[in-house]
Order: sequence, then C-alpha cells, then structure tokens
Amino acid sequence: MYLMLALLVAVGVTLFIVSKIAKMLLAKRAGLEWITIASIVSALIAVVTYITLNIYVVGLEPMIMLGITFGAMILLSSIAFKVINQMSWGAAVATNIANVVIILATSIAAVLISGKSLNKVISSVTDSAKSNTMMVGSMVNGTELIETTEIGIPEEEVHDDEANEPMVTELELLPKGEIENSKTIQKNTTPIPAAPKYHVVSIESINSLIGKSLKIHTTKGRIIVGQLQQVNGRDAMLYRRINGGTAVTPIEISSIKTLKVYR
Repeated sequence: MYLMLALLVAVGVTLFIVSKIAKMLLAKRAGLEWITIASIVSALIAVVTYITLNIYVVGLEPMIMLGITFGAMILLSSIAFKVINQMSWGAAVATNIANVVIILATSIAAVLISGKSLNKVISSVTDSAKSNTMMVGSMVNGTELIETTEIGIPEEEVHDDEANEPMVTELELLPKGEIENSKTIQKNTTPIPAAPKYHVVSIESINSLIGKSLKIHTTKGRIIVGQLQQVNGRDAMLYRRINGGTAVTPIEISSIKTLKVYR
C-alpha cells in the first residue's frame, strides 16, 4: 500500500518537472495534462517497441541487442512528445530522456522510502516484463510454451543406500574354469555404451540445443536445470519443474558461465 502511494507521488513529481522542462524547450503544449498524455502514449510505444524487437530480432550479441532496443525505444517514443506537445524533434528527444531519467530516480526513491528491497522490486519487474514478452511472442508465433508435453528432467546423481551393499554376481557362482571362459567371452563382446550425462558445450552453440535438457551454471553461482524451449533475443527460455509444477523461465544468455547438455 505504502509502495503504491509512494510510486504515485513519484509519477506526479516526474510529470510536474517534465512539464517545466518542456516549457523551457519551447513546447506549444507544455501543460501538465498534455505532458501526462504524451508520457502515457510514449510508454505504450516503448513497450510495443521492446516486445516487437525481442520477438523478431534474434541471434544478436546481448550488448548489441541492448543498445538497439534502448535506442529504438527512445527515438520512437519521442514521437509522442513531438506530436502531442508540439515541439521540435531535438526538444522531444531531450524531454523524453528527461522523463525516463526522472521517473527512474523518483521511483527508486519511492521504493527506498517505502522500505522495500530495491533488488527484489527490480527483479520482479524484470521477470514480469520477460514473461509478458514471452506470452505475446508465443501468441504471435502460434506456439504454446507453458502447457507442453511433460518431460523428464534428468537427474545427474541418484543416491541409493542399497548401492553400498556387497553384491554377488552370477559369474562368481560359476566353477573356476567356466569363469575364465566367461571373462574371455566378455572381452570379445561389444562394450555397453556409457549412460547419458551432462557434457560442457560452447555457449555460442545454444541456438542448436532447442529441445535438449540443459544444466546452466550462472555467473551468480546458481545452477538451473531444464529443457530449452527457444532462444528469444537475449534470453534462453527453459521449461522447468518448480515447486511441484512447471514453468518457462527466461535466463539471460550473458549470465551463463557454463553450459552443459544432457546426452
């Protein structure tokens, strides 16, 4: 409750300051009501731009993708200030950037004042944005990501108390002469292939691992196991078992330290 009130105050302060900046930049419509309309339209344009780029632009390096996304969002959303507030293109871009910077600063202050954890709030907003982008992407591409055929996530280690008990094999029960013959036969037979396990692979090869079971070690020390559904821009989408259910979790490719595939 306190957080919501603090954020509303932050928005109000931002709109007031931006209206003053627009007036200094000679906007013909610098009133608070016009700045409010322009800010809402600008935010909608930015969201649509972000979702569109993350759906249709894939395979780029994370930093390049980040630069393209941020630049496109700023330029396209500035159209709202230029048209609605009737100002020059340079003034519109400057007003838009000021709007973004001030709303970020006031929102951070609101979170801190309300006593909430800034990291948790940012993480929650980021996860929500990624999940919504995935949902829209799946609708556009006609794919279903959450409700998929149930898969078996392989376990690398299985502990069994019975495995420590001594075992008597059938070979040991044979007479000594037949034991030697059995050993000779076993040497000449084709060895049984080793059981599948995780193998380290190059992170750059992640696009070729769609549908494979992966184990990801992140730069923050987390270990994430799941089936790779798709690579969406800067994120690898993993189908995972969580708390008795299933979900598709976005993992930033830039945060992957070690990538292992189960085969």
